[in-house]
Amino acid sequence: MEEIVFLLFWQTFGGKKINLLVSTLREFNLGWLEDWYFCGLSIAPQCFLMLTVYPYSIPPCGLGLVIDIVVNFHKKEICEAVTIIETRPLVVVGVVGYAKTPCGLCTVHAVWAQHLREEVKRRFYQNWCKYKKRLSPGIRKNKKKETEEGKKDIESQLGKLKKYATYIRVLAHTHIRKLKGLKPRKAHLMEIQVNVGTVAQKVNFAYGFFEKHIPVDAVFQKDEMIDIIGVTKGKGYEGVVTRWGVTCLQRKTHKALRKVACIGAYHARAGQNGYHK
Repeated sequence: MEEIVFLLFWQTFGGKKINLLVSTLREFNLGWLEDWYFCGLSIAPQCFLMLTVYPYSIPPCGLGLVIDIVVNFHKKEICEAVTIIETRPLVVVGVVGYAKTPCGLCTVHAVWAQHLREEVKRRFYQNWCKYKKRLSPGIRKNKKKETEEGKKDIESQLGKLKKYATYIRVLAHTHIRKLKGLKPRKAHLMEIQVNVGTVAQKVNFAYGFFEKHIPVDAVFQKDEMIDIIGVTKGKGYEGVVTRWGVTCLQRKTHKALRKVACIGAYHARAGQNGYHK
């Protein structure tokens, strides 16, 4: 594949007629084209000519060996828009176990670390300042949990997870204080499932990360492809014209213009628009 050179010639800009010449470095032989076929040839609005070639034995479903050649006709610098995401390290503060039941997953127990930061404690209460005023200084700081007795209590709780739990998930929170320029002071708490080894090994693995930082390079490497998921921007309650693209009625229509005139098999209605997965 490294010996193939794609020479693209265009006769008329705009895509009306394109002459394509394919050659190899060693010899000018087009016999190998019998095992290949061209899937797509198009001109993008940015003056690109893109050719996609697939092996004949693999269906054009996006899998297998795919070669995309992009030729820049205007020979100018190209600026591509990217999104930079700041990935601060997470802090593991607990572990939770789930057991399988006829009604689904049921929580067995949640074990928390001995020392919790104030930013994650804010997540547990709606009004953090009001909560601190109610409690006395002795109760506000759980000294028993930070002693050796509290450590033994945590180990006994981990034993219950090893005995009864089926799935083990780590409780981790973000470093919201290290993100400068942001208003929220409550840390984002999340569950991350552990999928390696037996249940006892999973519990020991999770317990080893208690109160430790997990950077992003400990999970993902450079130039690694990952799957992401997100939601669209929420627009709230909107009508059928904005939500489904229904055509507006003419001016002389009785009562309303932005509604469904002929309701067929598909009933377009108003409702929530946006904030979809």
